[in-house]
Amino acid sequence: RQNGIYDAETRKSATPILRADNATGEWNRLEISVIGKSIKVLLNGKQVVQDITLVDLPERGPIGVQMPDLPIEFANIYIHEL
Repeated sequence: RQNGIYDAETRKSATPILRADNATGEWNRLEISVIGKSIKVLLNGKQVVQDITLVDLPERGPIGVQMPDLPIEFANIYIHEL
């Protein structure tokens, strides 16, 4: 990772393997589990990102959310230790 940019292989592994979005205007439920440096992502109950490893993921720190150039709302964000 350089300047906050991951290499092509890491970006590819973080790309969703299937589309599980609800229809426009409906809420989506996103569940992200981080155990150590391994991340798993479920969208509406379907695994959309396989277990990926981010070697430089810090043990603690701020959490950010982003969405590319689309209007979006977030609700009921919960964070808890597993």
